[in-house]
Amino acid sequence: MTLKLSSDLLLRIVVLKKLIVAGLLLLTSLGASLASNHFGALDELAAQWGESDRLLLRTLAERAAAAGPQRLQVLALASGIYGLLIVVAAVATWQRRLWGEVLFALLLLLTLPLELRKLAHHPELSHWLVLLLTLAGLAVVLHGLRRHRRPCD
Repeated sequence: MTLKLSSDLLLRIVVLKKLIVAGLLLLTSLGASLASNHFGALDELAAQWGESDRLLLRTLAERAAAAGPQRLQVLALASGIYGLLIVVAAVATWQRRLWGEVLFALLLLLTLPLELRKLAHHPELSHWLVLLLTLAGLAVVLHGLRRHRRPCD
């Protein structure tokens, strides 16, 4: 009973983390879409935000201007689709739907190479924690998938 409770709690933590990531991806998608539609105004925005000490906003505007409108459109589409996939998989996993758990496991597997690369270049505690949380979540989801599997006749 305790093992099931702790694995359920761990799964919920991983799902919540992924929902936060999905929210950030959807915000990125919206921002990139807006920036690509108003590309001409980015230099002016960067200058205005620079004068008012809004370093983060100025940096974002400068990076968007450097990327170009086509790359911003691709970023908007890719981050939007990926963010929506995460939301769908996370909600379905929270509800213990088999297809949601499969999709969630695939999305967790998809992030592993990126997390490992980030850890190799920047071995910080936060990156280790993200990797461990992803691996633990993957283990819990895969264990749950094994429970769903029925023996062959």
